[in-house]
Amino acid sequence: MCSNDSKVQQFALFRKAADPSIFMVGIEDQPGVEIPPAAAPPLDGDTDFNDFFLSVRKIGNAETLDGRMTGGVTNKAYGVKAALTIHCDNKLSNNIEIQGPNKLNWHLDKNSLTNIVCQLANNPAPPVAPINIFGGDATGTLNGVPGSKLSFRFIDNGEPGKNDRFAIKIWNASDVVVLDMPEVQVNTGHLEAHFDQPHGQKK
Repeated sequence: MCSNDSKVQQFALFRKAADPSIFMVGIEDQPGVEIPPAAAPPLDGDTDFNDFFLSVRKIGNAETLDGRMTGGVTNKAYGVKAALTIHCDNKLSNNIEIQGPNKLNWHLDKNSLTNIVCQLANNPAPPVAPINIFGGDATGTLNGVPGSKLSFRFIDNGEPGKNDRFAIKIWNASDVVVLDMPEVQVNTGHLEAHFDQPHGQKK
C-alpha cells in the first residue's frame, strides 16, 4: 500500500516460495515521511521494508466446507501422537485420540465437536478433497477423567505427508493447560482430507 505521495511506501508484501499460502509483510518504520538519504540521526531512515515483519497465512474462505479428515501423526519434539476420523458436518461418528508427555492420554467425548472450521487453502491431493484444514474444539477424557477440553487444527498439505501440520491444546478438568503444542510439522504419519461419505454408509 502507498500513501498519497507516490514516492513514499508504507509496507511491501512478499509471498513465501516454499509455501504459497504464507505471505510476509515488510513494514517501514517511517511511513508517510520521505527522508533524505544523507539525513543525520535520528532521522537517518531507509526504505528497505524490513524494519518489522509480519507473517500471515491464507486460510481460504470464511465459510465451513463439507468434508472429513483422517490420519495418524506424530511430532517428536513435543512427544505427541494423534489419531483421528472427523467430519465437518459433525453428523457421523467422530474420533480423536491423543498421546503426549507424562503418559498423557486423551479421548474425544461422543458428539462433542464444536466451533468447527473446515477450509481449503492448499491442494491436499491425492486424493482430491474439498478441504485441507480442519479446526475446532471438543471435550473428552484425560487419563480417564472427564471434563477435559481440546482445541485442535489439522492441515493436510498433500502426499506423502511430510508437509502436513497440526496444533493441539488440552486443558484438564480444572481448566489448567496440560499440553500446548503450537502448529508444527508432522514427523511421521500423515493427514488425509476426503469428500464426506454418504451418511447412509459407513466406511
